[in-house]
Amino acid sequence: GWYPADQVMASIGQSFHRYTPMQLASYAMGLANQGTRYKATFLDRVISADYRTLVYENRVQVLSTMEISKTAYKTYLEGMIRVAHMGGGTAYNVFKNYPITIAAKTGTAEGNVNASDSSSFICFAPAENPRIAIAIYGEQTGGGKMAEVAKAILDIYFGFSTGDVDSFENQLG
Repeated sequence: GWYPADQVMASIGQSFHRYTPMQLASYAMGLANQGTRYKATFLDRVISADYRTLVYENRVQVLSTMEISKTAYKTYLEGMIRVAHMGGGTAYNVFKNYPITIAAKTGTAEGNVNASDSSSFICFAPAENPRIAIAIYGEQTGGGKMAEVAKAILDIYFGFSTGDVDSFENQLG
């Protein structure tokens, strides 16, 4: 049966859900933009091989809007910031000294008895003025690793890292 408590659990991402990483990134982006959902893309722009000509550039496209009260926005934003920047937060060990405020949510999909749990991670940054939303899912990864992957992406995006692919792969183990 389906009970009222099941609706509450489903509304916060618990229970039985099936999302693609792109859907989770779109969800994070909608949270970051206080209910405005833009067309999600994997591609920002294409530049010629000699880096001189802009071949293609995606244009921003609003797909939908949902009104989110200032109280609701402040509440979930504070909670997501705590995940990354407050002791006891599930991504605190990864982002505790990060130079930009990250808003994040970790998730665990429990495996069967013979398999380890899978994990997901969504975030947007900077929390105060979002420029990027990320969603990562790892099959049978246990907890924590997906925040490290997101941090490596954020490091490259914000210029805190040179983007050395070999060191990135070594960091993940």
